[in-house]
Amino acid sequence: MAEHGSSRDVVPVGARRPQSWLFALMLALVALMPRGAGAGEAGAVLAPTGVLRVGYIDGNPIHAVRDPRSGALTGIGPALAGELARELGVRLDMIGLRGSEAVVAALGEGRIDMALLADNPVRRREVDFSDVYLLNPQGIAVRAASPLRRIADLAQRPVRIGVSAGDTVGVTLARDYPSVVVVPIEGSGIAGAQAMLEIGAVDGFAAANARLLSLIEAMEGARRLEGDIASTPQALAVRQGRPAAVAVLNAFLARIRADGFLDRTVRVDNARTGAVAISARP
Repeated sequence: MAEHGSSRDVVPVGARRPQSWLFALMLALVALMPRGAGAGEAGAVLAPTGVLRVGYIDGNPIHAVRDPRSGALTGIGPALAGELARELGVRLDMIGLRGSEAVVAALGEGRIDMALLADNPVRRREVDFSDVYLLNPQGIAVRAASPLRRIADLAQRPVRIGVSAGDTVGVTLARDYPSVVVVPIEGSGIAGAQAMLEIGAVDGFAAANARLLSLIEAMEGARRLEGDIASTPQALAVRQGRPAAVAVLNAFLARIRADGFLDRTVRVDNARTGAVAISARP
C-alpha cells in the first residue's frame, strides 16, 4: 500500500546476474569492514529486508517518468535502480515522494534504503552520498513579457525566482546571485510554479531542463532564458552512518561506468533532460 504522499512501484527482479570482477572485489572489501560498519554481503548491507526500497522525487523527470498509458516508470532512475537490484539479487520497490525534503525524511526514518537525490552541502548534514553519476543542467523559465532574456540578466536587477521547496537549484541561486530572492514553491510538479508565474508572484521558475520543458509546453508564451544556472550533481543517498552501504553503491557505479551501462542509460534521456553522465569517479 502506498504511504501518504507517495507512490510505490514494486518491480520483480529475475535471476541474479553474474557479478563483474570489479564489483566482486568491492564486495570483498565491504565484507572486511568492521562489524559496526556493516559487514556482510552487499544485498544484506543495502537491502536487509530483501527488497531494495528506492526513494525518488515524484514528478522530477531526472529521477523517473511515469508512462501515462501503462503507468510504468521509465527513465534514468528506474534503469539504475533496476540494474542495482538485479546485481544484488533482490526485489525493487520504487517509492515516489513529494519533494526532496520528504525523501530526506524517509531516509532518516528508515522507510527507504536509498534515494535518487542531488548532492548539496545542506543535504550532507542529514544523509551520506555516493559518488556523483551525472550532471543535470538547471535553467529558468519566464513569462513571454519578461524583460529577462538570459541568465546573466539576473545580476542586473532584483528578481524573484521560484524553486521547488528544498531543490538544490535554490541553494545555487542564493549563493551565486545576490540580487535573486528565492521563493520556495511547495510540491515537485509544475502546477504550482505555473500558477505563481501566471499571477506574477515570481519573475521566473528555476529547475532542471526536463521540468522547464514541461512547464513551457503547459504555459502559453513561457520561454527559457538563454544559458544555464549550473549543472546539479546527482548521486545516490543513504541514511548517515552507513559507510558499508556507500561502499556498495560506489562499487556499483564503478561497474556501470566501466561496462558502459551508465553512459548508455543517460544518453537515451539526453535529448529530454540534457543530463551528462560522469564517466569517471570525480
